[in-house]
Amino acid sequence: MLSTLCQAVAVWLLFLALFKLFKWRRFHNIARNSGIPDFLSPIHLTDTWWLVFYPFFLPVLEKLPQSWTTPWLSVSQTWKLWKLGHQAFDDVKCNTFILATPKGNMVWSADPQVISQLFEQTSIAKMPADLTQVYNIYGPNIGSSEGESWKKHRRVVTAGFNPSINAITWKESIHQTTTLIDRWLEEGSPIRSMREWTCRLALHVITLAFFSRRLGWNDYTDDHIPPPPGRKLSFEESIHTVISRLGLLFLTPKILLYTLPFKSYREARLAYSEWKIYMVELRDQALARLDEIQAKPTRNLLESIVAAGSAGRAKSESQTLPKETIIPNIFFTIFAGHETTGNTTAFMLLLLAIYPDVQRRLQKQLDNQLRGRTRKQWTIEEDYPALIRGYMGAIMNESMRVYNVVAWQARRTATDMPIIDSKGNNFVIPRNTLCFLGISAMLRDPNRWPEVKLSEERKRELHHSPAMNFDTSRWLEEDGLTSRQEQDNFLPFGTGPRVCPGKALALIEMTAMLAALFKDHSLELVVDEQRLEACDGDAERAWNETRDESIRMLIDDIDTNTNIRLRKDLPVRVVQR
Repeated sequence: MLSTLCQAVAVWLLFLALFKLFKWRRFHNIARNSGIPDFLSPIHLTDTWWLVFYPFFLPVLEKLPQSWTTPWLSVSQTWKLWKLGHQAFDDVKCNTFILATPKGNMVWSADPQVISQLFEQTSIAKMPADLTQVYNIYGPNIGSSEGESWKKHRRVVTAGFNPSINAITWKESIHQTTTLIDRWLEEGSPIRSMREWTCRLALHVITLAFFSRRLGWNDYTDDHIPPPPGRKLSFEESIHTVISRLGLLFLTPKILLYTLPFKSYREARLAYSEWKIYMVELRDQALARLDEIQAKPTRNLLESIVAAGSAGRAKSESQTLPKETIIPNIFFTIFAGHETTGNTTAFMLLLLAIYPDVQRRLQKQLDNQLRGRTRKQWTIEEDYPALIRGYMGAIMNESMRVYNVVAWQARRTATDMPIIDSKGNNFVIPRNTLCFLGISAMLRDPNRWPEVKLSEERKRELHHSPAMNFDTSRWLEEDGLTSRQEQDNFLPFGTGPRVCPGKALALIEMTAMLAALFKDHSLELVVDEQRLEACDGDAERAWNETRDESIRMLIDDIDTNTNIRLRKDLPVRVVQR
């Protein structure tokens, strides 16, 4: 009996193996006919076995000859894609390739023309639902929907991004940065976790823009924010926890989320429930005042979304969105807005601390533009365009190029999709192909973005950190003062119909923050006493060693989740100019 059972299992496993091999061959034939350089891969990025058991397979796979695993093994480790930069494409000497796997084909591209076409042709290249459902923890939204549903979500959400919101964002960014500087100076020590502060700053700004609700810095005590009466968590703590536990909230069935006793699950379910309560209250308050809101000349983002999705504002009933979609869209907009802006700002500030000559040049621009005017006299109409078109714009663009916080995006082709790459080559991406748009690889392609001239020994010494290639001059016109705002191979916010709707808001916020911080203050690296002593009191040598260590940290200590982030703290402090 046991022998018969074993034979049956063996036959079944053999059948599965042969079936997989048959599918693999079929997908490989499709890949070869596409005209794209093709490679075989045993791994598809949506394979459950790989997602669950990769820690066990990886040590074995990494011992195989490199010629067997190039390029599929490196790109199968999505958590390493940002650190890889353009390496996977250098290895195969092309900017677009297709991997044939037993589960289907995958296209990888770092070619700006290919990426632009995949962004722009939304009727063919669609968001893959199986990869975007992570954003659906409160329900469908602009980030996870497609087709006509997405158009309705986008129309409602983009209604909130209007000139009055831009002005609010400008003023609040200046206010929040000014009060944050006071907090840093009061503490008088190296800034702990720059990213946490800049993400909180971005959340403070978007909270005022969304809800006309101002958050302050005085309530923070050792990272604890007292909740209001009747709440277990503050507004900010609840949204921060939801975002940090996003993967857990998505992967865990609700019945397990509310029964498992582990601390991470308790924190996740509490934050999930608390933040939803905050949002329901704010949404219902806005709905109760709908007539008043629709008559207002200026509205906050929540009011605009509520009004745009209500029947009285839409062209027809088919264009309205039920009130249940308000909270999901608010969540996604806050998540995408404050997390990416805060992260980008943190890397920008750390780069400016590492490159004080760039910081001084920025301060010169600020002195010339803002002169002796007070912060209340700075205007979005006069100062924002001048600053972003000047040296500050070059700093922001180069920071977003070197440390683009979103390493890649994905699309899936609904039909065969003809493509022309940057070299004029024609090929066809087969239907139902999962396409990975290598944003960070494109922005760090040495053939398009020449590296700073350093010896190979010096590059190895700095661990080939992207920070060593931070070069603002690549963005400047011949006058050395005016920055180029757009380049064909620079797409940090995406392009096409699904371009980030908050792009203008993010640029305004970062511009105002940089102006408020560096007009009267500087950021500097902190040299610890032990290093100074080890350098025999040579302050310059100690600073250079601290700088080199900081540059290495900006590659060695980077983690990748939904965004890239720095694991450790760089020793930075704010000082009066």
